[in-house]
Amino acid sequence: MCNFSGFKIIKKLTSLMLFGALLWALVSCGTIMLPPLEVTSCKVGTATIVVEFTLPPDLASLEDGLSVTEDGSKMEGKITISGNKAEFTPVYGIKDNYDYVVRIEAGTEDVQGHSLMDTFVYEYSTRSEKASFTVDFLVPESLGQEGFTENPLETAPGENMIGGEIHVLDEVSTIQLEFSAAVDKKSLEAGLTITPAFEYFLEYEKNDCLVRIVPKKQLEINQRYVVQLKNSVMDTKRNPLEKDLGWSFFYKLDEIPPEIVFKHAATSEDAVFEENSSTEITGEKLELGLEEWIILDFSEKLDLDAAVSLVFLESLDIGVISPSLEIIKDYKNGNRLAFRPQWSGNSGDFWGSNWLLVVKAGLEDEAGNKTTEEKGLFLSYTLESQRPLEFLGALLVDTEKQSGFKACFSPQLPFVSMELDPQFYPNRSEELPSKVELHLFFNLSEKADALNDFSLMENLSLSASNDCCELTVKKLLGQDSSQECKNQFQEFMAELELNGGNVSSEIAASTSLVMVSFQVELLNRDSRGLVTLELEEAIADSLGNMLGKKILCQVNKI
Repeated sequence: MCNFSGFKIIKKLTSLMLFGALLWALVSCGTIMLPPLEVTSCKVGTATIVVEFTLPPDLASLEDGLSVTEDGSKMEGKITISGNKAEFTPVYGIKDNYDYVVRIEAGTEDVQGHSLMDTFVYEYSTRSEKASFTVDFLVPESLGQEGFTENPLETAPGENMIGGEIHVLDEVSTIQLEFSAAVDKKSLEAGLTITPAFEYFLEYEKNDCLVRIVPKKQLEINQRYVVQLKNSVMDTKRNPLEKDLGWSFFYKLDEIPPEIVFKHAATSEDAVFEENSSTEITGEKLELGLEEWIILDFSEKLDLDAAVSLVFLESLDIGVISPSLEIIKDYKNGNRLAFRPQWSGNSGDFWGSNWLLVVKAGLEDEAGNKTTEEKGLFLSYTLESQRPLEFLGALLVDTEKQSGFKACFSPQLPFVSMELDPQFYPNRSEELPSKVELHLFFNLSEKADALNDFSLMENLSLSASNDCCELTVKKLLGQDSSQECKNQFQEFMAELELNGGNVSSEIAASTSLVMVSFQVELLNRDSRGLVTLELEEAIADSLGNMLGKKILCQVNKI
């Protein structure tokens, strides 16, 4: 009998061997049919770059895969093909003292579709010499004395720059840059900056290794100048500076700390810095008006924005919050600040208050000198001509019937009782109204002659609720600051004390007390209610000083 299982195994092995041999043959044939594309040489000439391949390259594929850079910048040019050679002709040719990189990307094909297996890179330089290019910053010394001192900075005078701080003590006729090789003039003029800018011309000496920067005008005293060179500055062989460089110096540096003078200006905001608009404050205290300015006059220019943070107002009165400060900066001259309080709400709330304007130590001028002592100026809002009008109270009295009727109106005592005796003021609507007087008491500026009658009549009202009575202000009887005024005010104070209130002795003795009298018609009604005296904030004295806030006084009619 035959062993059929063994026969099957042999048959399977034979099939596998035949399949493997066929696969190897196909791969071998593919390798022979599709050989890889390779670069055999690359040459950079005076005008063209020639690349030779093992097979004729495809033009379209090469245009996509070939790139040439000149000092890192991509070059534009034309590609031509002759057999296995490709020639790249740059638009502007091949230049001296440049670095070139030729790159052909993997996958670039020949005309038959064979591909470049690996990216080809060829570097070439036309530089005749590569050398370190350096520069020194020089300021000539004056004869017989030290012209400058050099102190290296911990931090550079410009971002990503190195250099030193030069304190110039004498005249600066030229600034010198000494290069280690002849400098390329075009790159120097493009890469040199001076801040703040001034007009200058350049002088080249020592075969263009020494460059003099000659200012056309005298430099500004105490000004800090920064000289900067970009690393794009090169020598004539196109060797660049290693990094950006910078130096700074002061012309005639003043090392004396700035001084501060307090001045006073009673003028408009636009004219606050004009000549003769301010006067020096000689004392330690100033009576300040609403629109008046305090000027800080500095002996040197300084950073005004930074200086503001060192100036503030301190209240010297318990319970009085200092107003914020309105600030003007003299950017034109750089040495003055102006301040005045911003009166929020009613400026009368600040009347008589006192503050201290504080200037902290540490104000710094442009030369870096700082003040070492704190300075202060005492201020008070007590200018008599701007003293706000003050309402003290009112008394409603009967001057005809001998009834002894009095009604006290006071801002400090709400809802005091008022009783109308039926014997003198019957509760019948058919009765004729009684004539009474309303005496209003004000304390006003010593500079003011009187109150403004029109503002009084326009801004005074007397009313009653619940139809408890009728009160009609008929006419203004006049103003009085004589002894009669003081007598009536004494009666008001007595009535006020009976109801638990009081008036300070200082106000009672004031020479600027004024009584304003109105004739009022009173008609009683048989009901209870509130009698209200209302004064609007626009009531003013002859100087224009107003109450500044609305006054509301009420009494209970029983």
